[in-house]
Amino acid sequence: MKRLALLIIILTLARFVNATTWNDGVVHDLDYIIDSYLQISGTTTVNVYAGGGTTKWIYSQHNSKLNIFDGTFGEGLSVGDNSVAIVHSGIFGSQTNTDFCIVVNDQSITTIYGGTYSGTIRLYGYPGDSSTLEFHGANFQIGGQDVSGLIDAEELALTGALSTVTSDGAVRSYGGVLTGALQDGSILNNMLEITCAGENQANLILTPAPIPLVADAGPNQTVKDINNDGSEEVTLDGSGSTSIGRSIVSWVWTDDLGDTIPDGEIVTAPLSLGVHTITLTVTDDHGLSDPETVGITVVRPPITSMIAHWPFDLDASDIESGFHGSFEGGAAVTNTPGEYRIGTGMVTLDGVDDRVSTPYAGISGAAARTTCAWFKCDGDTGYHQSILSYGGASGSGSAWRIWINGNDGSIINAMGGGNANGATTGLYDGQWHHIAVTFPDGGTHIQDVKIYVDGYEDSTWYTNGDTQTVNTFADNAFEIGMANGGTIAPFDGNIDDVRVYDRALTDTEILAMQDERPISDPVIGLSDSNLYFLSELSGPNPVDQVFSVQNSGGGTLNWQISESISWVNVSPGSGVSTGQTDTVTVSFDTAGLTGGFYSCDLIISSPDAINNPQLVTVNLYIAEAHDLIVPSEYPTIRRHHRSQDSRFLW
Repeated sequence: MKRLALLIIILTLARFVNATTWNDGVVHDLDYIIDSYLQISGTTTVNVYAGGGTTKWIYSQHNSKLNIFDGTFGEGLSVGDNSVAIVHSGIFGSQTNTDFCIVVNDQSITTIYGGTYSGTIRLYGYPGDSSTLEFHGANFQIGGQDVSGLIDAEELALTGALSTVTSDGAVRSYGGVLTGALQDGSILNNMLEITCAGENQANLILTPAPIPLVADAGPNQTVKDINNDGSEEVTLDGSGSTSIGRSIVSWVWTDDLGDTIPDGEIVTAPLSLGVHTITLTVTDDHGLSDPETVGITVVRPPITSMIAHWPFDLDASDIESGFHGSFEGGAAVTNTPGEYRIGTGMVTLDGVDDRVSTPYAGISGAAARTTCAWFKCDGDTGYHQSILSYGGASGSGSAWRIWINGNDGSIINAMGGGNANGATTGLYDGQWHHIAVTFPDGGTHIQDVKIYVDGYEDSTWYTNGDTQTVNTFADNAFEIGMANGGTIAPFDGNIDDVRVYDRALTDTEILAMQDERPISDPVIGLSDSNLYFLSELSGPNPVDQVFSVQNSGGGTLNWQISESISWVNVSPGSGVSTGQTDTVTVSFDTAGLTGGFYSCDLIISSPDAINNPQLVTVNLYIAEAHDLIVPSEYPTIRRHHRSQDSRFLW
């Protein structure tokens, strides 16, 4: 606030200082604009927070220290004689038509972490003095063209000397290291020069650097709602994120379903049931950010103690215990999408003579049980319609028959000698409904039976409930769509996902069945959403990389990869996952490609997946060969922009 107030006063009074010189060995904060130059020496430290003018040089000499936090600087920065300069931000070279020069000499150290540099940037050094100039993420804007990413300024060091170069413009062998590199987000165009007086020549080293910041949101996860309360604590781990030469200062997590996730490297948060696409955005201490997504699927735990299960997806098979059914009459599976309720199919019954018979005797006596099913009844037939039935054809308490009451469309558990009757009516309305009927461990009479409709316990009233005991016989095997061995109560409509458990399910478990969808849908899970490759022009192909595809949901994931780029190869291009991880190898054929950036999307698709399709972006950079060009006016290693094709030559 103090600096802001001072700056307001400065702008108000339009106060400019022609020149400032300090050589007193103390710390100075520079908050005002100078019009000519700033010179510091001795053991003086200066913190520059503002700057301006049109012909300004900054000199830091004789063991001084210079920190530039902000400002506009016109012509040059000179650091020498064991001094240290650190540039955090600023605008350099934009206020003048001349070149902006950076001069380092006499064992000085200059480190540039930021700033915008425009015009022609000349770097001057002197042989044998071991001065160092390093760029870490500076933003070069020269010539007005955006060539973001073509050259790395991540590690740019000025050290030592090269061999003598004449000024006749001939190309010479300089003997240093001069290589191009990949940089994420930097802009460097027009000219970058390194020039020395006379025949002396300094050494410019531009070293390849890895991507400076990579977010890693961790692997895809499928977790179970252990407490069956609708959410589960999930740990998200961003500790695999990397930053080269910098520090990560923030990890921000966001969820596409809107669940709140705290910020941090490793965090734990409750995530609701469903398929979450969570984005981790990491930011380093220079303001560079990188996102990555991770898939988190929260599912309910399987309900235990299932004895039999007829899903009617393909046929009448019992997928739990092998009590496979048979279609009677014209009963058949219907697989029309959008019509079935669970899985991929349902059984269709005509209300006349269709049924599904099974060899299963059912749970007998007074043993605990739950029977449940989805049904869609097409209308009132004038008589009871049986959803499922087994047990005695006669005898008090000997039968277990779940019917739709022909009088009012409510649910009846008709057991012989007494009934349990549900209060909800009109269930022959042509809509899908879920029915569950339980009998607890230790139960004895009809009044111990509970009826659940669409996930909730129905108000139940009983006929002879306190006197009629439950003692289910094994006379008639378990059947679906009729009762008493296919002799009474035919069902008109559709039945889906019939289950039997050998215990009374809880209210929560029965309610959870309402969340089950037409399929335990597969989810495309990917280990990476971006892959980065670096190659050299006319050099070997880049090293292969891999990513994984996994079904993070239920069911079966039939996935395939499509791309239309000839220089990318993936293997395998398709696969099937029921939960295991499939590894995909990405390779390249760069023959015939010119230098520069290339990018393409691999489309991973599976028609039945909830999150179909998903993308993996492949990024390829091909570094060009470097030509050494020495302008005739002075000896230099000069990087220049060839405007006709936007290529860069050394």
